[in-house]
Amino acid sequence: MTQTRVQANIGLSAMTLDRDLKQVPVYRYRVIIESGFEEQDSPVILTRKAARLAAGRNNWQPVTDVAHFVVASLQTLDNLNIDAYGCQYTLEFETEAVLDASVDKERDAIERLLNQDLYRAAYQLARQRDAQGDQILKACRHAGWTELEETQPSERIGIQSDYLDLFKTLRLTPELLPDGQVILGLSIRHKICAHAGITLDWVIQKRPHWLKDIRRVRHRYVDPGKSAMVADLHGVAADKSADSLVPGTTQSIYEYHASRGRILTAEADNIRSSQVVRVSYGRSDKFEHLAALLEPMFDFETLQKIDSRLLNSIARDLKWPVMERLKASGKMVKGLALPGFAAKVVPAKSSERAVDNIRPRFSLRFHNGRSGDKEKDVLQFKAYQGMTRTQVVCLAVGTKVQPEVLSTHFQKLQAACQKLCADPLPPWKGVMSVSPLKNALELDARLSKTPQGNTLLVIALDKSVNKAEIRDVAFRHKLACQFMLTDHRPNTYQTSYYANLAAGVFSKGGGLICGLDEMPGEVDLFIGLDMGGVSQRAPGSAFLFTRNGVQLGWQLADLQSGERLGDEALASLLHKSIQEYARHHNSDVPRRITIHRDGRFFESFDVIQSVERQYDVSISVLEVIKSGAPILFRKYQHAGKPVYKNPEVGDVYRYVGLNELILATYSGQELGAWGDKVSVRPLRLRKRYGDESLEALAKQVLLLSRIHGASLYRHPRLPVTTHHADRFATLRQSCSIEALSYMDRTCPVYL
Repeated sequence: MTQTRVQANIGLSAMTLDRDLKQVPVYRYRVIIESGFEEQDSPVILTRKAARLAAGRNNWQPVTDVAHFVVASLQTLDNLNIDAYGCQYTLEFETEAVLDASVDKERDAIERLLNQDLYRAAYQLARQRDAQGDQILKACRHAGWTELEETQPSERIGIQSDYLDLFKTLRLTPELLPDGQVILGLSIRHKICAHAGITLDWVIQKRPHWLKDIRRVRHRYVDPGKSAMVADLHGVAADKSADSLVPGTTQSIYEYHASRGRILTAEADNIRSSQVVRVSYGRSDKFEHLAALLEPMFDFETLQKIDSRLLNSIARDLKWPVMERLKASGKMVKGLALPGFAAKVVPAKSSERAVDNIRPRFSLRFHNGRSGDKEKDVLQFKAYQGMTRTQVVCLAVGTKVQPEVLSTHFQKLQAACQKLCADPLPPWKGVMSVSPLKNALELDARLSKTPQGNTLLVIALDKSVNKAEIRDVAFRHKLACQFMLTDHRPNTYQTSYYANLAAGVFSKGGGLICGLDEMPGEVDLFIGLDMGGVSQRAPGSAFLFTRNGVQLGWQLADLQSGERLGDEALASLLHKSIQEYARHHNSDVPRRITIHRDGRFFESFDVIQSVERQYDVSISVLEVIKSGAPILFRKYQHAGKPVYKNPEVGDVYRYVGLNELILATYSGQELGAWGDKVSVRPLRLRKRYGDESLEALAKQVLLLSRIHGASLYRHPRLPVTTHHADRFATLRQSCSIEALSYMDRTCPVYL
């Protein structure tokens, strides 16, 4: 395929406006604060709060901050004396001005105005559809995007449930390029919601055994123009009732919500008799809430635990082919027009400057220098490096499976592990004689009585066993472990099952399935950086890989607050990473480092520059954003009609004028029979710092997505750096950080 044809065939699931926004006229106002604002808040927070309140008091006309205590609006504002939610201030007109899209800060301001106007457009469209009796929608505004949601359950999913509904939702993410072009990214999916009238109190009364598996809840009430708040659930407050006082007040919990108009007359009796639960909002503080004013959130993980049969029945229909996604998205936005910008939403067309395919040659190195293009080739060429653990010990904890069946599992696993390696494996113990232990306490006693050095545990258990407790015991004894479930369906235990399990055993045992050849650029060390969520208990982490894909280990940072790693913690992580590299390379430090940040990089570039000066290294920072990017597709002609299919590996859509792009690391062909039945999700890559080119950074991501270490038949969508960081973040939510701190940092415990 020629380059020209490649460019002509790649598209982005997005819309645009029928006019560009290179220069946007606005009205500037000075904010004169009188009372009601928190003095400790930064000028940016104060000004944005003032802008938000000003918009609400002026018929939701778009208003945003453009400088400290200066706001701008698309139209003149009628109400300049604002008194809302206890805040009082005055807007003083300064001048008419023009925001220029080629200036970074001004482009950001235009984007914020654009998103506000997009919400107004979505709200108006929803009202029009309602009046016409057409596809009924509702609109929600978020910090960086607007969402359209159908109010009737999706016709695509045939679901029979007394507690669950699924709705089509479309996220529209406005982005402005320096040349004034607007891209409205479209991301459509199904939203899983509690059925109307199903509250958390209903769960407590009707399905109490579900409560332990429901992690998050959503408010049933919302503020105008906003989406419902989400909270973490911490269980029932059995000693409280709706008549209990809100701490520090003379109001009961019921009276508190009633005074804010959150209780409908028809529901008053049920809400007054509601159970009280404890929730939190991303911080350690817990609050008491009425269960009848909350609805349970049923994500995939929760459904898998409480109703796996229902989840399996709807899972197939949740997968959308590209063509269906594009048609459904187009139908939902038909007729959308932005009133403030006087612009219509129209289909976007890809320019030749925006699209390309940058796939490099995939060459994986195996035993004795042999090469292949996928990890599964290890079955033919054998592993690049053998295991370094001195023994593998097989155990069973809490499982009801008979010892002879366990022995058969272990024998097949050992044989599959040997197929990966050209050299003999280290000794395996416990394969033939298995006496299951009852629980984690018995495992702890066993390991205390017979200490195991440089050992990998293979632990068989059932789904009912508390895996986290057992893993913490192993970690405290400085032992990595590989779990094997014994109660899968019988047809699960095929050759491929044991091969994948063996890959995990092999990797945790110090083996290396393959390495990478011909890495683009001159990078020596890759660091995958992850914050592990927004809770205080989860520290940041770094994952280290050399340019040929060899893992050097992982590092933990101090506990951080929020999504930003503190300066000292970031500096410490970088120092430890460089020192770990030097320890494996005759005390030589890396000359070039690439940091892959899982999500947005909110950290300090001053710290990056300080480390560069201290070690005389060059550092590049790339954000790897795994969700929210519009899908890529390829358009073909078949029998005179356009056909849309998944992209090829390496297809990209560049945001012209910005250092970012959308990249496909998977293709439909790689998904086999599912290739035309699902939509491949691309990554969004944003270069934030350094002198390495964005194209070289993107090619590096492609190559690093070819290796995993514990899955021979599916490579990760993410580069191995942030893929392992993401898995590690999940692990840290379920294990003891104190226990994890005992582990050997070179062992991939998160596989």
